[in-house]
Amino acid sequence: LQYQKGFFAEALSTSLNALQLIEKYEYQPQVAELYHMMGDIYNELAQYDLALRYYFLGLKITEKFGLRLQ
Repeated sequence: LQYQKGFFAEALSTSLNALQLIEKYEYQPQVAELYHMMGDIYNELAQYDLALRYYFLGLKITEKFGLRLQ
């Protein structure tokens, strides 16, 4: 919701907190989806190097586990 309203810094902070929780339980589909969303946020913030990093992290997980993001 923060992302959709253009509050990118807040969305990134929320995403990083969520990532810590999700990684703790090793729920890979959610990690991949969150990485992709973080890539979108960094892209909006014109931090393209970080955007690519998170897109590739998400892609690596989806390929490894044969997942499909919605």
